Amino acid sequence: MGMKYKWYRLLQRYVHADYARQKTVLSCQFKAHVASLPEDQLAPRPAAVLELACGDGNLATVFPPESYLGLDLSTERIAAARMGYPAYQFAVCDVAGEGFKNLLPNFDFIFCHGLLHHLDDKSCYGLLAHIRLLAKKPTTFVAIEPVLPGMWQNPLGFLLAKLDEGHSIRPSQGYCSLFVGAFLEIEKLNLFPRWPVNMEAYTVKYG
Repeated sequence: MGMKYKWYRLLQRYVHADYARQKTVLSCQFKAHVASLPEDQLAPRPAAVLELACGDGNLATVFPPESYLGLDLSTERIAAARMGYPAYQFAVCDVAGEGFKNLLPNFDFIFCHGLLHHLDDKSCYGLLAHIRLLAKKPTTFVAIEPVLPGMWQNPLGFLLAKLDEGHSIRPSQGYCSLFVGAFLEIEKLNLFPRWPVNMEAYTVKYG
């Protein structure tokens, strides 16, 4: 693992306060999803969790190991995830590839943390269309993304957002427009004072 990525991991953990807020959101949404699943005789159908752009797997522990698969395009990050969370399954996969589409019918709780702001609108629409059409129903999709602040209301946050490697950080309405026609629940994740760029969680249900 390169030194640059090690420093990036430390910065991310500091900024996100070890992802405690994100884990709470995901746990609540997962429990709500499980409660909504149809019953198979006396037991509800088990949920299957797919994380997109899982990085080093720091959100995996929200879910049962036997129900989770984390995907990332980076072999370095998948190696770090496997080392850090050996009870969980991780795989190198491109969400724009055929392999991803072939996986979707096996999963009904799908989420990403910081993926959509790396994709332009066309790529986001394509990704969401695949999830809507191919994932096991009912499907819950959760996206947690940094929100572009107003340039004059929060100049430091605006500058930092523009310097991010993800070139498609959007204002809140920009993300909401990606989910047009779907039930959408929005939850704000306030990360101040650690970082002057807030995040929002967008939850979509596909029946």
